[in-house]
Amino acid sequence: MKKIKIKGKDYVMAHERVKEFHNLYKNGSIKTELIEMTDRFIVKSTVIPDVDKPERYFTGHAEEEIGSSQINKTSALENCETSAIGRALAMMGIGADESFAS
Repeated sequence: MKKIKIKGKDYVMAHERVKEFHNLYKNGSIKTELIEMTDRFIVKSTVIPDVDKPERYFTGHAEEEIGSSQINKTSALENCETSAIGRALAMMGIGADESFAS
């Protein structure tokens, strides 16, 4: 998987993690749930490697405040969802060789 440097550490972008997940887990599932939608968004992502075994799953949560950054002025929800998915995949071990963003 392609990596970039963030604060001196290798980091795998969420879209790379998603591609790897789909390559490795043909019977897998990625779901997102909007937990809060006020002046901020909170999203939960659940990753299931094999939908025939739903008891084995990994979650990730993210929070983004509307307008808190340039991207969050127009795309806070999308940014939040992507972060939650990336964190769930990192909990599963995809793209988390050194660490994952916290």
